[in-house]
Amino acid sequence: MRREKTYEENSNLDQNLEKSQSYPHTVLNVKSFKEIDDLIKDHKHDIIVIKFYSERCRFCKEYSTIFEKFNKNYGHDLIFTQADVEDDLMFGYKFGITELPTTMIIKNGNFYYKEIGILKYSDMASRLEGLKTLKKKK
Repeated sequence: MRREKTYEENSNLDQNLEKSQSYPHTVLNVKSFKEIDDLIKDHKHDIIVIKFYSERCRFCKEYSTIFEKFNKNYGHDLIFTQADVEDDLMFGYKFGITELPTTMIIKNGNFYYKEIGILKYSDMASRLEGLKTLKKKK
């Protein structure tokens, strides 16, 4: 099983993003509210897609494959991250997470979209295409 990098392990992410407008092809793994808050602050002009999940959640495991596919196809233009909220319920609570999996999109440092459950690839792909187009017009 591939170990995913945490946001802290990607501390040089900012320099890499400035050099090329392409994002890492890895889904970043955030472990705390502070890490996710720092990520949002550090990339306030970017679009961040966050998957809130639990390792024990059957639906979350099913959704992981789809989320990885989103990252593979849209990771050049958007930042993908995931947060396991199982061990820290307050972490999910601060983002209004009541069910898992939940996908949240942060655009320009602000909440933009939230969807509970396993997203249909085609529906989310349309939304991500729209966001990608908006980002390029900036």
